[in-house]
Amino acid sequence: MSSDLVQITLKIGNTSLNEIIQTFRRYSYNIVSGHEEDSYIESLKERSQYLDKYLNM
Repeated sequence: MSSDLVQITLKIGNTSLNEIIQTFRRYSYNIVSGHEEDSYIESLKERSQYLDKYLNM
């Protein structure tokens, strides 16, 4: 493992995981695993579909 790369595992209880993931993304952390509550990816997919639909008009 290189000296500038660290992998951390977090176990989080009954809090909303989406806000925590968004905070990590805001500070440019790479998220290795996804979860059902992670609405960021779904939101990007929906926006991409809307953009494609708009551009194809």
